[in-house]
Amino acid sequence: MVACLPLCVNSFTEAGESRTVSIGVDFKDTLNPAVFDISCRTGKFSVKIPPIVGEIIQGAVVSEADFKQRSSQLKGMNESTGQATLKSAQEMHSLCQCVLHSAGLSLVQRSGNDGDDDSTLFFAGRTTSGHVTVLLRVAMDGTDVKLTCNCEKMVIGSMLLKEIKTAFANL
Repeated sequence: MVACLPLCVNSFTEAGESRTVSIGVDFKDTLNPAVFDISCRTGKFSVKIPPIVGEIIQGAVVSEADFKQRSSQLKGMNESTGQATLKSAQEMHSLCQCVLHSAGLSLVQRSGNDGDDDSTLFFAGRTTSGHVTVLLRVAMDGTDVKLTCNCEKMVIGSMLLKEIKTAFANL
């Protein structure tokens, strides 16, 4: 549940006048929508704002060794996997930009001597409120992409994969 405080904008003096107000919502690392009412002279309007999973994650700088260590700790129930098929073969740069744009994760710099090939990308982030680690591995083989997400919050991991797969479908 998202807590809301009353917001009062008393400077409406003329009929038909409008104001723009920004409201920040802390979703507390959940995917529950913020539900509230906006009341004005002409009535009361219900508003429901669902969070976008990529907006509750912020990029985090981690080393490749830390990525691998943390992902090995977040196996089992904390791991979500999926596959996507691209319409056509893409450059790794295109996949990277797609993840950065849709998920808010940071690219993990690779050392090059880890045994993984160049067709695998690592991304890391944390949830904005609880700072829960979110790790994503993207392995490309032609038009087939294997996705692996490791996150303590299973719902965030599975929704992130769904969002990434949707973004890849639009490439």
